[in-house]
Amino acid sequence: MPHISKHRISEVAEKALKRRFVEIIRAIGRDRRSKYAIRELFTDTECLMLGKRLAIIYMLSKENSILDICETLNVSSSTVIRIGRVYDRCGYENLEKIFHKLEPSLLEVLEIIMSAGVPLVSDGRFKKLSEE
Repeated sequence: MPHISKHRISEVAEKALKRRFVEIIRAIGRDRRSKYAIRELFTDTECLMLGKRLAIIYMLSKENSILDICETLNVSSSTVIRIGRVYDRCGYENLEKIFHKLEPSLLEVLEIIMSAGVPLVSDGRFKKLSEE
């Protein structure tokens, strides 16, 4: 689990950092070296955590069962339920719009994000999503 220092920064500085972070992610996304930049920016644990979170949201959007998601991604049901609660309240509307744009290549994108950790396609269970 990522940790943040207990020493807070000002709200203005926090907003500026978040804004710059988004700008950097956008720039990385447009660069052909994005796979390497992501690996430099995030630790293996962070890549795996973010990749699994994106995969959970994507699988929820495809109406996969909690059990299927847990088994496919090797995550706990409490994690899927927690993310599912936000999803049910339209908490990931912007991500869903991006998923629709990326649909044909989404599995590849998730694979790149998770490449620092465990691959999504371990025994073929995740592949069935792309066949629907």
